[in-house]
Amino acid sequence: MFSCQSVLTVLLAVAWSLASAPALAESPPDAEIRQPNIVVILVDTLRADHLGCYGNASGHTPNIDAIAAEGVRFERMISSAPWTQPSMASFFCSLYPGVHKVTQYRQPKRTKTTRKKQLIVFDDSFETLAELLRSNGYSTAAIVANPLLLKEYGFGQGFEHFDTSFANNSTRGEVINNAAKTWLSQRDTSKPFFLYLHYMDPHGPYDASMRFFEPLLDAVEANSEKVPMTPKQSQALKYLGGRVPASYMAQKKRHRRLHPFKEYWSAAYQAGVRQADHYLGLLHDDLAREGLWGDTVVIITSDHGEALCEHDLWEHGWSVHHTDAHIPMIIRWPGVAQPERSVSQTSRSIDLMPTMLDQLKIPLPAGLQGVSLLPLLLEEGGTPASTGRSAFIESVKLGDEQKGIYVGDFKFMVTQASGWMGLYNIEDDPYEQNNLIEHSPEDLARLRSALGKQLLTNQQRAEGFVPEATSLSPEQLERLRSLGYVE
Repeated sequence: MFSCQSVLTVLLAVAWSLASAPALAESPPDAEIRQPNIVVILVDTLRADHLGCYGNASGHTPNIDAIAAEGVRFERMISSAPWTQPSMASFFCSLYPGVHKVTQYRQPKRTKTTRKKQLIVFDDSFETLAELLRSNGYSTAAIVANPLLLKEYGFGQGFEHFDTSFANNSTRGEVINNAAKTWLSQRDTSKPFFLYLHYMDPHGPYDASMRFFEPLLDAVEANSEKVPMTPKQSQALKYLGGRVPASYMAQKKRHRRLHPFKEYWSAAYQAGVRQADHYLGLLHDDLAREGLWGDTVVIITSDHGEALCEHDLWEHGWSVHHTDAHIPMIIRWPGVAQPERSVSQTSRSIDLMPTMLDQLKIPLPAGLQGVSLLPLLLEEGGTPASTGRSAFIESVKLGDEQKGIYVGDFKFMVTQASGWMGLYNIEDDPYEQNNLIEHSPEDLARLRSALGKQLLTNQQRAEGFVPEATSLSPEQLERLRSLGYVE
């Protein structure tokens, strides 16, 4: 077994810098042609494999599936990090976490000098998607329910309207929809708009309305082959396992009785997915009623996935396994994205920003690490055969630091503390049950080399940059503790 230090040393030793791609020089958008309205819908903690359009047969996501049928679905979209802050910073600036450095692995931390808890701030020096759209004539608004994406943490960059007044893990989609309707009714209609909506319904504490949970709970109760969790698996539930949400207290004994089974927690998560789908359906109806659906660009995605006891893990942020890394990406772009198409080539969440700017003919900032997916979006004859693009993921929030890379059908990951390595064929083994580390030496060498190149590139890009941190008040700290972010 290689030690962690030797693994990372070898990775860096064999690395060489990738040639810097020249920035695309595009002409500014024609002032006589109105740009399309854009709505980006991000459903926090949404696994792609829990959507019908990604092959889930449960029938729980009819609204998302219907929107997917109007556009292009990216089958293998990979997040840059398995938890929200680094993932969303990368999403907005098209750089990996190791470059923008919103990568604190144990957040918040106590510093030796201040004895205060702190969070790394997404630095204002990075040019964001919202800033570029705003400077090119867009009204920009964000309505965000995630309590880690606040202005004081750097995530309000470029947004004229940034509403996090209701940010809480238990905020339901109805609140987001209502806030969106209010802003849309008051916006400057002489401009196109960019509206970013961040929903939290599938996220822990898994407290979706019983109207969405009840049918799933009934099925769990009726299942005679329920699988009891091991003590290790139960312990991994952390703050989730010891609570019965207030809205379920009328059936507290029933919930307590089912807590020891894996199927209960998977159903609780799926109830949140059903709830999110319901509110996205209502959002669609609202936009259609106001005449804002037909020509509007609609993008549905997530910041990361969720572990549901695969590898004895729950929640997210503990690993870069495929359960945390694989996210949906649906792009509905009337007149651009061919309806009812799918793209199987590996793509990255950091690719969305350059894709949008490319199609809008807005010049791309130099040095973006994402690339435009427009050739795949426009492709009418199916996905190109090339499978050489890599996708990198890092920045584990809790537990041992991990880094991983996808190249073609394979994925390689390494854990810092133990030196553990994993190699998987994601096409054949999406839940990563069969470690090929001892059986595919050529693939191992190829992916280790690719990971080494990416690590070195990120290191060189970030050289000399020191991010700022913001201290948390006792109230902020207690809020994050109550939501499970602080142990």
